[in-house]
Amino acid sequence: MTESNETNKAQVKMVSDAGNGLIPLPETSFELAELLRCVLLAKDYETEEAYVMNKSRIQFIKAIMQKNSVDGWVYLSEVKYRLNSRAYFKELSAAQKQRGIDTFRALSVEMVKSGVIKRVDSQVMLTGKAESYLKELQEF
Repeated sequence: MTESNETNKAQVKMVSDAGNGLIPLPETSFELAELLRCVLLAKDYETEEAYVMNKSRIQFIKAIMQKNSVDGWVYLSEVKYRLNSRAYFKELSAAQKQRGIDTFRALSVEMVKSGVIKRVDSQVMLTGKAESYLKELQEF
């Protein structure tokens, strides 16, 4: 007897893409079997990594708060060093690196886009949104 797995967002997206004609219809039974195998093996990495990404965001902000200088600017290398000392961040980075994602860069870009930090060259500074953002993350 085969076990069924839970349907995730990636699988649902692949099925809807096929329904919308974005995935070509298979011409042979072998191609159909291969397509079905791909759908069944599709992973929703975003959901699986959500908890660890949240911990990484919290640690990112806390690292800036602790390394904060007189003028408020902190070098990104100091923040990266602090995150790289965490086992969960190392595992997350390794997993995302296999998919071509630089985890630290993705975190810093996300924080800049959401207005939590300001970035100038290799330095970052927390904005007024940082404390409320940190509280939201900690409630997650």
